Amino acid sequence: MRAALLRFSFALLVALIPVLTMTTAVAADGVVLHEGRFDVRDLGWETVGGDALRPTLAGTRHLALPGAPDLPAAELLFLVPADRSVAAVTIEPLAVHRERAPGPLAAAPVAVFDSGEAAPWPGPAAKALPSWGEGRGTHVWRGYRLLAVHVRPVRPAADDPAAVEFLDAYAVRVTYGAGADDAGMARRLRYVPGERERNEQLLVATVTNPEAIAGYARDAGAVVETPEKGFIPTPLPSLEGSAVRYLIITNQ
Repeated sequence: MRAALLRFSFALLVALIPVLTMTTAVAADGVVLHEGRFDVRDLGWETVGGDALRPTLAGTRHLALPGAPDLPAAELLFLVPADRSVAAVTIEPLAVHRERAPGPLAAAPVAVFDSGEAAPWPGPAAKALPSWGEGRGTHVWRGYRLLAVHVRPVRPAADDPAAVEFLDAYAVRVTYGAGADDAGMARRLRYVPGERERNEQLLVATVTNPEAIAGYARDAGAVVETPEKGFIPTPLPSLEGSAVRYLIITNQ
């Protein structure tokens, strides 16, 4: 009986090894920062030059490269860890359906100067099927690392020129690198009361994942004792002397 139980336990462990390995591999592919939706009832069409049409959707902008289908894109901003680099961004379609296009899709135009002269475009016309979106890089704002992402709610159907694919639901998946490039990152050295709270109020109104703000790892600065003799700043920036809120440089 005991031998049979051991054989069963070993067989169960062997069967679970591929499942555990697959789960680990999926987890290593990144984390989902956000799941969102688009409403097809917001889809509209705009005539551009003759009979060509471009799709429109509330809350999006047309950001296509010259020559590519003139598609709208939603601009999202995410708060990501300050000490991590972003290696890859993937827009995963969770629900997609097809819509009939009321006419041929317009191509994005080349930018034009005020003089009417076309701006030089060094790249070739983008003819490949547009993806659902991509990452647009990171930047640091007051010690917070922000990731910009574009998501396209609609794109041409690959096998039907009279149809478009509409992105009903999607996920933004991010793969992080080992560490971030801290070159040029300004770090707060002196603690300023209320500074973090003011920054978080702006972030709540700006980023797509405000839940990441709570407990965000960021340098808040050291508390410096205020001199007892009043306002006594040092000639050069330092952690000594009085705090300086504004520095005005003038020739007067």
